[in-house]
Amino acid sequence: MIKKIANIVSLIFHPLLGPTYGMLFLFNSGSYFSFIPNEAKLIVYLITFIGTFVLPLTFMPFFLYKKIIKNLTLSVRRERVIPLLITALAFYFTYFTISQLPIPTYMNKFFLFSTIIVIISLLITIKWKISNHLVGLGSFTGFVIFTGIKFDLDISNFLIILFLVSGFTASARLYLKAHSNLQVYVGFLTGLFSVILF
Repeated sequence: MIKKIANIVSLIFHPLLGPTYGMLFLFNSGSYFSFIPNEAKLIVYLITFIGTFVLPLTFMPFFLYKKIIKNLTLSVRRERVIPLLITALAFYFTYFTISQLPIPTYMNKFFLFSTIIVIISLLITIKWKISNHLVGLGSFTGFVIFTGIKFDLDISNFLIILFLVSGFTASARLYLKAHSNLQVYVGFLTGLFSVILF
């Protein structure tokens, strides 16, 4: 039962869903992003979800077929390298697509920032296994803090939720023996402090 819950938590807070959650935060942050027309929000949601979640996942059956990966959990460090490279390309494609739309520059920067985070994870993964789940949550937390400061927003509730989610996800990854304590902690801190690139 606990293992099932851990798997569900890992799925719900999968790092590929980070950009979609990022847009969900921006559009509900109480800033001027909240007043963007719903039609425009829907377009951004669709491009984000397809480009940063669906597109990278479409390559997974091919990777399995070619034995580049053994399973979808990517439990072996070296098996994560090529999928992360494809993910970085998919994220950049999404950034390029979004940048063609008449939307605030801050949103464009978010997608470029997300792409850079994936590249950082890729470079680390070449030598060491890091928790991409916690890199994603750490960078998301940093982004929320940065956005709150920049636009003078009350982000206390968002931060409480994010820290709880990060704790649950870290516990889930540890319970599943997907990572060591160090890989989880370094993952979160790497993502959190990467916000200085934003």
